[in-house]
Amino acid sequence: MAGYYFRSPTFRREVTAMSSMSTRASLNNEMLGRLKIVLPPVDTQSAIGSILKSLDDKIELNRRMNATLEAMARALFQSWFIDFDPMRWNMDHAQSRPSPAASRHPLPVGEGRGEGASGLDFDPVRAKLDARPPAGLAPATAALFPDAFQDSSLGPIPHGWCVSSIYEVASVIYGAPFASSLFNSDKLGKPLIRIRDLPNESPAVFTTEVHPKGYLLKPGDIAVGMDGEFRAYLWAGVESWLNQRVCVFAPKPGFSAAFVRNSIIAPLAQVEATETATTVIHIGKNDIDRFTVIVPDAPVVDAFTKVCQPWYDQIVANKQQTRALATLRDTLLPKLLSGELPVNGAHSV
Repeated sequence: MAGYYFRSPTFRREVTAMSSMSTRASLNNEMLGRLKIVLPPVDTQSAIGSILKSLDDKIELNRRMNATLEAMARALFQSWFIDFDPMRWNMDHAQSRPSPAASRHPLPVGEGRGEGASGLDFDPVRAKLDARPPAGLAPATAALFPDAFQDSSLGPIPHGWCVSSIYEVASVIYGAPFASSLFNSDKLGKPLIRIRDLPNESPAVFTTEVHPKGYLLKPGDIAVGMDGEFRAYLWAGVESWLNQRVCVFAPKPGFSAAFVRNSIIAPLAQVEATETATTVIHIGKNDIDRFTVIVPDAPVVDAFTKVCQPWYDQIVANKQQTRALATLRDTLLPKLLSGELPVNGAHSV
């Protein structure tokens, strides 16, 4: 249980208060020796540790679940839109499909519409479905993909798809220059998200300013810091103002956060790899203007969204639950240690 106490906000507050008594905010062994810790009996400590560990176990389960969901979404995007696996499978089984001309101009039933020895009509989609695709790829989904490549500025891509600007699939919203003189740590106004707040989703600064160009970052948004390193974060924190040097990629109608986020991972990494600086690297609007993405047919995008967007929604929900569990854990600890909340009562919280 000691580990929970030393990591708790209560312990941090006590240490911070002690360090602020000196000329410089620092600690030494003599100061730490004066720190008093009131502990309950050992059996109570063990019970408290068990309660807190159950919360930590759920937090860790959420973390691992999110890592799995992220990996699944990335793997599916890689398969469909980078490696073109469904299309390659279709190419290998093209003999089960009619000619393009026959598909465009089907004959009426009974007038030679692909009738074979069985006398049954030839259904091009059904023929494609009957040649079963590999495990993990639904037959109906495979039928949505073409079976031929075409040239593009990015190399061969599936026939009928196109290479376009990032602005075909997303709008880019830039954070506003909020006045630092109005920043506060007393939770007055709304939280303000800076680059440093993106990984842990814990804003430390608030502002009462309502900037005319302000954007409120919402759960499910895709946020990218524009200095240092360029990561596409799936935001699950509280609604907060977006500060300058942070931008949001907002999916346009017909596209999802899952599709847009996976589409910008490679261009962001490319900019990060090619930028050279002696201190901190930066990304700007001119860089983003050059982002290109492969835009599939709408039914393929819809199929990807149907599979992956629920995973993204679950990731956001898990992160929000994790934050609530961590808050509950940190709230319970001082109450359990002081006896304000009986150990047997904590099991029902």
